[in-house]
Amino acid sequence: MSETALRAAAWLLTYALHSTLLLGAAALLARRVRGEAWRETLWKAALIGGIVTATAQTQSGYDPPAGTWRLGSTVAFTAVLPAEEAASAQPSPAIHTPGGAAPRPASIESTASTEPAPPSTPAAVSTGHVESTGALSIRPLMSLAIGAWAMIAALLIVRIAWRQGRLRRMLRGRQAVSDPAVVGMMAELRRNAGLGRPVRLTACDATPTPLALGGGEVCVPPRFLVDLDPEQQRSALAHELAHLARRDPAWHFVIALIEAVFFFQPLNRLARLRLRESAEFLCDEWAARQTGSPLGLARCLAEVASWVAPGRPPIPAGTMAMAEGGSPVVQRVQRLTTWRGGSHEGNGVTRIGGAVLLVLAIAAAAPAVASSGEGKPEAAAVDPRVGVEPEQAAAVDDDTLRRQTAGHDGIIRHPRPAEPLARRWAWAVEEMESRRMARAWVAWSAPAPLSAGPTWIANAPGTDHVTVNQRLGAPAEHMVLLAAVARNGQVEYVMGHGALVELGRQPIVWLGAATDEESFAQLRGVADELRDPEYREAVMEVVGMHDAAGVVPYLAAVLGRDGSNGVRREAATALGRHRGDEALSALETAVERDGAKDVRREAVEAIGRMGHPRSPAVLREIATSAQDSGTRRDAVEALGPAGSVESLESLRRIALTETDAKVARQAVESMEQYPAAQATPVLKQIAFQRERAEAAKQAAESLGRFPYQWTLSALDSIARTHPDRSVALQAVESLGGYRDAYVDTYLSVIAARTRAPAVAEEARDQIRSHVTRQGNRPPPPGPPPNVRRAPRRSPNARPAVPGGRAVLPAHRYRPHSPDPPGGGLSWPLP
Repeated sequence: MSETALRAAAWLLTYALHSTLLLGAAALLARRVRGEAWRETLWKAALIGGIVTATAQTQSGYDPPAGTWRLGSTVAFTAVLPAEEAASAQPSPAIHTPGGAAPRPASIESTASTEPAPPSTPAAVSTGHVESTGALSIRPLMSLAIGAWAMIAALLIVRIAWRQGRLRRMLRGRQAVSDPAVVGMMAELRRNAGLGRPVRLTACDATPTPLALGGGEVCVPPRFLVDLDPEQQRSALAHELAHLARRDPAWHFVIALIEAVFFFQPLNRLARLRLRESAEFLCDEWAARQTGSPLGLARCLAEVASWVAPGRPPIPAGTMAMAEGGSPVVQRVQRLTTWRGGSHEGNGVTRIGGAVLLVLAIAAAAPAVASSGEGKPEAAAVDPRVGVEPEQAAAVDDDTLRRQTAGHDGIIRHPRPAEPLARRWAWAVEEMESRRMARAWVAWSAPAPLSAGPTWIANAPGTDHVTVNQRLGAPAEHMVLLAAVARNGQVEYVMGHGALVELGRQPIVWLGAATDEESFAQLRGVADELRDPEYREAVMEVVGMHDAAGVVPYLAAVLGRDGSNGVRREAATALGRHRGDEALSALETAVERDGAKDVRREAVEAIGRMGHPRSPAVLREIATSAQDSGTRRDAVEALGPAGSVESLESLRRIALTETDAKVARQAVESMEQYPAAQATPVLKQIAFQRERAEAAKQAAESLGRFPYQWTLSALDSIARTHPDRSVALQAVESLGGYRDAYVDTYLSVIAARTRAPAVAEEARDQIRSHVTRQGNRPPPPGPPPNVRRAPRRSPNARPAVPGGRAVLPAHRYRPHSPDPPGGGLSWPLP
């Protein structure tokens, strides 16, 4: 057992040396290469290469140029003893001392020596001291260390297995997705990607985000099928399919096992995190190429990230979660918004060849550790340089410098936070220069009456679900602004809105609290220095969260003069946070004069969001008088949340008179945001306008989004009597969306009595879909139980109840005869 432990210790020490060199080289090279595929290849080669090179060196007996460190079963030592003590010591045949001195007690295991004792040196005689050499056995300690390693590694592997079992139990109730659109979407993506093996698509309430499971399965939460639009669903499925195509679940399960077995190597954890990041980035790019919609995937990531509740247990190894488990969501979204389809990945053979060369170089040159055999003392085990101070390195990296000079929490704090912010900023730049920081986060806080919420720290060990305010000690009611600053004082990026921020390993220089005016002045100076439009957009967004006196004039000037469409668009968004007349006037001017369509659209939306008393009137004016149909449509859409009677009347006139069909449909669709009592009479009137089929079809669709007590009779009449078949079909589809037994009665009568075969077939299809989904049978023909008995009347007679309400006989169902626009219902309103 002792010899086995010695050999195991030699192999583990060789692995520790080689893996440190390989992982360190991978970390350095990963910063210089361009492309995530190169980084992933380097990290994988370094993670696996340490095991390969350690095994090759220890088994082959190869003696590398750096030498082999022999690990013996004993450790040699030399002791200087007084002559009296040496003379009184008991003899031991195992240890021979120079000059006839007595040996050390036999309780210390030593190696036998057959060489004669050398004569004592003059120094030893003159001083009355003698030297005694021996060897101390380390086999028990080595066996104990190997046993502890094996026990800890086994416990960590058991933990991985337990997490896998917990995941399987959590997903035990998952069911196959039956939505034909989503299933067809997955099949199409799989065919386009050239994947031959089938992929199972399931849904489970227990998972918060889409998961790529081992064995060719993608599991999604039920809200994936409801909350995401088709573009987002397609992007998410493509992303998870990329994980399966790349076999990421299996790879990361193996990586987790390596990290558990070699827990004493801290760089393995770094490699695991970097490999997970690279996997997410590469799958994002794969999905963007497959779908052609990087922005759709970015919106999907932002939406899915909001589904992850704080405090959830980590996703186990072998499972790839879309927005948790180490996924750098913020950086992924930023990459997707700037992704242009370019690639720096190179050829796969080239990458593998480079990784193999790196592993071979380490295997050939790195030192080795070998066991020297039992009972043989090794003089090399004692380093003759012990006690000699090594020469200190001249350069200190940023992380070490931060630990040595920053506060106990790793944050460099301004010693005088009461100074003006401009002076504190200058101090931060000087501090970065003196500490030789390549870049750092410079942070300060300001009052935040218009902030979008707290900023959360993402992917920071020990700071899960912690706000930046808590991390820096800023007041809870303040907004923390973070500026990524280079050593020369150049600002690279600014953020301060409610979001996730990755602080990474960059130092943080905390300047303390500032007034709203100081913070705005600092940001204005930063914006004037920046030349990159993307960075200036971020500054405009943060400026809009301030309420200082000069914010609105500054944003209005940027909106009117800046040469970048993106910067003007962000300025319009920022003005929408302010409710003053000056902000409204600037936005109205931008709608009239700006030449960029996206800027005009954002200005219209900002007018609708800002809550100014005059906003509805301005939107109504834009909706009826703007030259561009797209601008009119945007204004009509913004009128939806207005909620006033005047706005609803404007939407009605636009729907009935607008020459652009898209604008008219949008006017009808915007009515869905009004109360049913106000919107349904107007929608009925539009639906019965037979000369405007597009608006009538949209009205029939919109009616189906209100409770059927308000719309049932109107949809019944449209389905049976409207001359345009597309409108009638839409009315039947809206009826089918209710999935109610009483509505099935109406569908049955429509299927039996309509003269249009296509409408009858659609009604029967809706009934069949209800039976399939709900497992029930359609009720026998008959009216709802609360309808009133009425005498028979001729088809041309007016309704029997004042106000246009149609009543049905209790003994049988009789379809509602066509009423004038806004006619009654089949039973009383609630």
